[in-house]
Amino acid sequence: KKKYPDIRVKGFGMNIYNSIPEYFEFTKNPDDEKLRELYSSSDIYIYPTLFEGCPTTPLEAMACKCAVVANAAAEIPYYLTNKVSGLLADPLKPEQLFEGVEYLLNNPEELKRISLNGYEIVLKMFRWDERVNELLEFINNTN
Repeated sequence: KKKYPDIRVKGFGMNIYNSIPEYFEFTKNPDDEKLRELYSSSDIYIYPTLFEGCPTTPLEAMACKCAVVANAAAEIPYYLTNKVSGLLADPLKPEQLFEGVEYLLNNPEELKRISLNGYEIVLKMFRWDERVNELLEFINNTN
């Protein structure tokens, strides 16, 4: 905020568990429509998880053409390729999250490219009809 005073910082969750700065806009327990609005009105989504099975909120952000900066933890590197469909940070180096955000803020063409690539990845990898067909083929081949 000191370096980029015009930046708007938004977040969401079930509750506020720690104190947050006054400039931080927090939405408590948003419904699906509000989540879609938050993602779609944001340029960058930061996901600082250290461990989680298969986090879906980065995918939701990508589906709304929001660039993702996330720790390379859990399943995130499975669907997010560094500097292609998002930016990955070392979970043990939290400053890399800031560096990723700063890179996107200072490179609007990269922000746009990565946002669109992330969106395309979601469309390609997470098609319900294709996954159902793969499952059916697997089941049929196990008999």
